[in-house]
Amino acid sequence: MKKFLSFAGFLMILATFASCLNDDEESVNSYYNYFTIGKQGDSYVLYSDFGNVIAYPTAASVASLTDGKGFGENKRAELYFEYDNLKVEETENGSIAKEVNLRAGQYIETLSLKLPAEAEAENISVSDSIFPISQLNRVWTANGYFNAVVTGNYSAGKTKGIRPTVNLVLEYDSDKHNAATLRLLYNRHSSKMESAAGSTQFITSYDAEKLSMVPGSDSINITVLAEGVNPVEVKVARKDLVKPSGV
Repeated sequence: MKKFLSFAGFLMILATFASCLNDDEESVNSYYNYFTIGKQGDSYVLYSDFGNVIAYPTAASVASLTDGKGFGENKRAELYFEYDNLKVEETENGSIAKEVNLRAGQYIETLSLKLPAEAEAENISVSDSIFPISQLNRVWTANGYFNAVVTGNYSAGKTKGIRPTVNLVLEYDSDKHNAATLRLLYNRHSSKMESAAGSTQFITSYDAEKLSMVPGSDSINITVLAEGVNPVEVKVARKDLVKPSGV
């Protein structure tokens, strides 16, 4: 998809639909958010992480944004679109926007959460592959995905930078309810002797299904551990582990 400004560049325009709908002078407004991509029949439906917004993009704008390919197997994206106030329905569960026009966006890499045995089998937990990060900017769960925005250094090949891979390993005690640890493994795909080519901030989304394995029925208290930064604690509602219909 066509790319646009980074997460940091859009922080200032993140707003709820409610604030936009108070503007009676303009019928058309713009909106940016993180979305989980689903389908209803032949039509795409977008579920926002924040603001309880469900958006139905026009087929023409999906085709334009994706060069006619559609979203394919991609399940997560940052999207910027325009919508008409007159085509927004307010419900007790949030806003439903019809016929929105996608203007820009980029896919979000999606990975599975790893259990310790899986991480060991895939050789991603060896110390030589784990690099420190500069900042764990934000973590949250929505629409069946756990998300992490990370700032860290990256290495470079002969012609371009190498995107780091950020795996999360789920650790929990079967005798302890509603508590778990996610260990963040940041891999620059280079030797630790290699100097960094620069620093970058990016988001990765993780299928949150395995978090339902954590014993208990209440919200899950998760501690995220990563080399180079202090632990981050977040409370995850179990309802947020469930993917929307059609995803």
